[in-house]
Amino acid sequence: MINFLQGDVFDNIKKLDDNTIDCVVTSPPYWGLRDYGTASYEGGDKNCNHTICDSGIDSKKNKNIERPAQHFDKSFCIKCGAKRIDKQLGLEPTYQEHIQNIVELFRAMKPKLKDSATVWLNYGDSYASTVNGTKVKDQVKNKVQFAGKYLIEGDDRTFRDKPFSTIQGSLKPKDLVMIPNRIAIALQDDGWWIRSEIIWHKPNPMPESVSDRPTSCHEKIWLITKSKKYYYDADAIREPLASSSLTRLNQDIKNQKGSTRGNGEMKSNGNMKAVFGKYQTDENEKKHRQGMSKTRGSKLVETRPKLPSQKEFVNYLRNKTTLKDLVENTNIKKTTIEHWFRNDEVGFAFPSVEDWNKIKDLINDWTDHFNNIDYGLTYTETHLDEIKNNPIGRNKRNVWTVTTKPCKEAHFATFPKDLIEPCIKAGCPENGIVFDPFGGSGTTGIVAKSLNRKAILSELNPEYIEIAKARINKEFGMFK
Repeated sequence: MINFLQGDVFDNIKKLDDNTIDCVVTSPPYWGLRDYGTASYEGGDKNCNHTICDSGIDSKKNKNIERPAQHFDKSFCIKCGAKRIDKQLGLEPTYQEHIQNIVELFRAMKPKLKDSATVWLNYGDSYASTVNGTKVKDQVKNKVQFAGKYLIEGDDRTFRDKPFSTIQGSLKPKDLVMIPNRIAIALQDDGWWIRSEIIWHKPNPMPESVSDRPTSCHEKIWLITKSKKYYYDADAIREPLASSSLTRLNQDIKNQKGSTRGNGEMKSNGNMKAVFGKYQTDENEKKHRQGMSKTRGSKLVETRPKLPSQKEFVNYLRNKTTLKDLVENTNIKKTTIEHWFRNDEVGFAFPSVEDWNKIKDLINDWTDHFNNIDYGLTYTETHLDEIKNNPIGRNKRNVWTVTTKPCKEAHFATFPKDLIEPCIKAGCPENGIVFDPFGGSGTTGIVAKSLNRKAILSELNPEYIEIAKARINKEFGMFK
């Protein structure tokens, strides 16, 4: 089940029943970043192509130009005088007002949430700057103007144009605004529990033309709860232990040399060393040394065989095939294949299991040296008792590496599915209800449905609801 609520988010929240929502996953509009085009106009000429601008002087050319209005929420059409009405968050004149609106939003949601509910709030930071000054040519008037939906008919550049200057108060040009942290602190002061700060690491961030600071490649996700005790399924999102971790945890702990802690070597429980796992006992350790299996069973662990040297591998490929043949006869990326033909170690990596099998299918003449080599994974048995704490893997850490993926049907702020999935798996029981106050293109609903959860999506812009329904229909055959 996926339900949509179209309209202002505060009005939509009032429609929800109290104590029904199990989980909230959302990413609200970021302050002062972009206008999502949801404005309406009151008064004036209904047939007017409303231009929301202030008059100004171009100091370089000393002539009148039209500039984007400083604050859209307090603007009028300069042509007909119509008042601009817009209820979307993110266009508040100050960040203080924006944060207060987020706090009010959470207050409105609170009675709708179960005591066990979790809230996963994604918010990216930004730098204080002036309105985007990108210029485009007005095809109608044949002159250069500042770009913007409200300036040039048919030229929807809303997402590329910063709607107003965020330089104000203590915020100076190029200042990091720190909105995510300010929001978290404000919610904490308002009585909410901030249970975790999760870093969403983006391997493919948007390029930035900056030379005086590092490029930004992360956003934050806050795990927030209304109660001290709440639903959280850690096992649903556990991560597999790396081979290096298994090696470390399979040490001969009894005979391991440890370091002596400070405080005058007064540590009461002995030297510091790798500790036994939660399920490990002296009796199990004794059995293990005798070659017996441990009482909690075993697990297959992936290991790689010894590979030939890079030089051997490169020479072998060049003798048996060519880069051109591999490109034409396999669907392996050319850039990947090119790395295998390098003479240096920079960027070189052995083929993946999948790619190695494609090479084997293409080449039938194998030397004895390579014939016995399997680049695939082999499996060796290890014992669960030798894994520290939980035998099914480690607790998920708070740095999540998730690649952003484009969605041609929706705007570029689409929530990645892989980012939403662990939030719902851990924070919402099966058949529970997931709520997204800013439903956008419907990704939260798609993920919730795929995980056997129900979803309620609130969205101000009716166009996005149609996009979301089309995406959901493509996935599940709903909303035909």
